[in-house]
Amino acid sequence: MEQKFKALSAGQVAGTLEAFQVENRRLQRELHRVTQQRDILKNLGHNLRTARHRFERIKAMQREYSIAELCGTLNVTRSGYHAWTGRGPGVRAQANAALLPLITQAHRESRQTYGSPRILNWLHQHGQRCGRMRIAKLMRTDDCATFQLKSSSKSTA
Repeated sequence: MEQKFKALSAGQVAGTLEAFQVENRRLQRELHRVTQQRDILKNLGHNLRTARHRFERIKAMQREYSIAELCGTLNVTRSGYHAWTGRGPGVRAQANAALLPLITQAHRESRQTYGSPRILNWLHQHGQRCGRMRIAKLMRTDDCATFQLKSSSKSTA
């Protein structure tokens, strides 16, 4: 079976060529967009389970990529990101910021020997109410490590 090709006029060839060029430009833009998304995801290197983690990562990467691209890649809205940047710290974060100087003061006064249970007692004596695990977490984030003296055991052998 023989195929017969129909000859195209010069106008039809030019129209077809122009359509190919338009399609080629569209595909190049799409390739650029997909490459940017891949690069963003490769550069993340973090676990981004919550929206807050994603917003923090967008803030860190906004010099390299546009906010719109980052938000689209990380599945958050731009309005949500901008609302997050304008928000201040929450009530719990403010309370932790007020509690941290007291914890470090108690830690310093004990010559860095008090752990969270003793610091909890110290805070209760000074009128502050909070939990031991909260104190332990704040001590970990502030690198308030306690020094433990090891008792020397003497051998009689």
